[in-house]
Amino acid sequence: MADFPIHIFTEPEFGPDTLANLAPLTGMAGIWEGPKGTDAHPVAEGTETDDYLEREVEAFHDQVGYWLWEPAAKMVYQPLAIPRGQVALASGPAAPDARNFTARARRGSTVNGDGTFSYDQETLLQIPGRAEPFRHLDRNTLRPIARPTPNPTAGGER
Repeated sequence: MADFPIHIFTEPEFGPDTLANLAPLTGMAGIWEGPKGTDAHPVAEGTETDDYLEREVEAFHDQVGYWLWEPAAKMVYQPLAIPRGQVALASGPAAPDARNFTARARRGSTVNGDGTFSYDQETLLQIPGRAEPFRHLDRNTLRPIARPTPNPTAGGER
């Protein structure tokens, strides 16, 4: 079990360089795009597979979330919301210097050596009228298109 502060609502003190505090998420900071995503999703007749784009003009796939690093617990977290009304919280252990880790979300991806970021996301959906859960899959490899910028509200960064 990780060591947490006695008062759990007190955040640890860090310097103002927010980018230096990302540990295993450091390589993922910045703006990314991925033009070759694949989405396997349910349709009335079974399964349909579509290609999608991330961070481009007519993006098919969109989900809002953040990658978070919790140093006391040595955990990464990805809370996210998908526009069709689904939310998830994926988490997993990661050492501060990890380049590969797995975050999982259960009811009840990695920075590659070439500088790209890949994910392989599987969600089990219970679809009305189907006896078995549907295995929804999203996969993509994103490449960085802009370097990260410091949080201007943190102060002290240039």
